[in-house]
Amino acid sequence: MLFVLYVLAPALQLDQPLRLHYRGGAYGVRAEITLNTRTRVADVSLSGMPLGGELRGAASFGEGGDVVFDEELGKALRRRFVKIVDVVTDERFTTCWVVAELPIVGSTNITLRLVNV
Repeated sequence: MLFVLYVLAPALQLDQPLRLHYRGGAYGVRAEITLNTRTRVADVSLSGMPLGGELRGAASFGEGGDVVFDEELGKALRRRFVKIVDVVTDERFTTCWVVAELPIVGSTNITLRLVNV
């Protein structure tokens, strides 16, 4: 049984923790994301002066691969004319890149790094 788990662990991501924590930011906004690797749902926290305080909510990927936010967070981002186009991680899940469309700035990549919590 142990051999089967050892062989299948990379495919099942059993070597990855259940929750991965990322931090980063850009343009005065700090982002913290906690990704549940099993459910693929992320808890999102955004804070900073450009946002007028703090925004919190959940995000996941929709059937078409687009980023879907819970109702409250999605509404808050739309009100601020922020659109998250894509979210990508590297193979080892050490870095997360968020592609966002922001007012005035336009399209930008925001890099979030894995942190030990």
